[in-house]
Amino acid sequence: MSESKSKSTEESTTSSTTNKANITLTAQDITEAKENLGNEIKFDHLTTSGSNFVEWKKNTARAIKALIGIKNYWDEELPVLSYLDQKRDGLATSVINNTIHMNLKNVTDDSDTAYEAMKALQNHFRKGGRTAQFALFTRLMNLRLDLQETEMISHMSTVDSIVSKIESTGFVWNSESVKGLFYQIVMPPEMTKEINKDLDNKYNKTNPNYKLKDIKSAIQIYLARERTASETIIISNLSTQMETMSMNTTPRNQIHSRQFTPNRSTMNHSYQSSPVSRFNSPRPTPKIDPIRWQRGPAAWSRNENDRKNSAIVPLEIPNSAVSGVKKGLLQCFFCGNFGHVYSTGGCKSYNGDGERTGAHWRDWRKLSNGQWYSLNALFPNKYVLPVNQRSSSTRPNANSVEIMNEDNQMKIEASAIDLDWSSEGFGLIDGDDEVPTEYLFDGGATDAEKAT
Repeated sequence: MSESKSKSTEESTTSSTTNKANITLTAQDITEAKENLGNEIKFDHLTTSGSNFVEWKKNTARAIKALIGIKNYWDEELPVLSYLDQKRDGLATSVINNTIHMNLKNVTDDSDTAYEAMKALQNHFRKGGRTAQFALFTRLMNLRLDLQETEMISHMSTVDSIVSKIESTGFVWNSESVKGLFYQIVMPPEMTKEINKDLDNKYNKTNPNYKLKDIKSAIQIYLARERTASETIIISNLSTQMETMSMNTTPRNQIHSRQFTPNRSTMNHSYQSSPVSRFNSPRPTPKIDPIRWQRGPAAWSRNENDRKNSAIVPLEIPNSAVSGVKKGLLQCFFCGNFGHVYSTGGCKSYNGDGERTGAHWRDWRKLSNGQWYSLNALFPNKYVLPVNQRSSSTRPNANSVEIMNEDNQMKIEASAIDLDWSSEGFGLIDGDDEVPTEYLFDGGATDAEKAT
């Protein structure tokens, strides 16, 4: 019992010395300070929004100084080791808890010391980041005093309020911070905006004040990025200009190279000068088939319905047909002879690249035996056979035409009638005419052969 009393007496007489002006405190001093607490905390309490946090923090520091004599209590964390240290820290905690809104008590509940409680409140309200700081800097720099509208005291209060908000972001008014501030104030607004974005990404609530090296680094990063972007734009513009120039420039060898469609005579001459296969390129225009001239202009003006109808409803073998037809022999479309077809390689004229002498494709009819035959083979008395298909007679020459029908047979000198021997005058089929798909006899004919 006596030992406990001795310990209590020792604690009450032992002083607590801090490193702030070597202030010595006793337990009695702290007890008296708690009794006078209500008189020193009559300032505006901290709101839930934290809008007055900076001013409230300053007022709490003034109150603690008045109670126990320690100046700028929140500038550094004091040790809490001895019994008196705990009583001193308890007094500071009481100052906080009695001057904040009830809704803010949960922010400080987990704090072990008064210093940690103040730090928790500061981080809770801190709207950190360089963008927030610089917005307040700009507002402060643009602030102007107009004595006709604003009193000096009101103006100073506005300045203090803005400064307090700047400090609430973690800004510290030291040499490095102020230099970094002026570095950015003189920059173009767009540049400052981008630099602030980079600094926002580096913001740390535990160490919110930006150092001068952080600001210089952000400026260098911005300049390097802008230089790269500028060079990229220049290269892109040059590339676009080069492409435009290449599109607008006509090569020297393309000048005067106007495309045109050659006329038919030019095409015929070019065909004759290039001996290629008849399937790959049109052949030279051959001599006109005699049977075409023997039938005369009037026959060529009629339509081709007869041939089409025979493809739909085949004809019976007429009594006037030649023996080859009655025997069912194949008739070659190319040369007109019986016993072979050109498509299987049996035609000597075709294989030897000779002239085609068979009847025009319009003059073929399909019979009931499934074969196609020319009109001059079906009706030799009406349509004269070509020279190579007749036993006697001569092939008509360029100066005469035989016009044969059932009633008469006569020979007219070509000079005695006004005839246009061109294909246009007779309506002859040429290389550009469309060949009907019903043309199936003799294994079918190629487009080039139909054109001849």
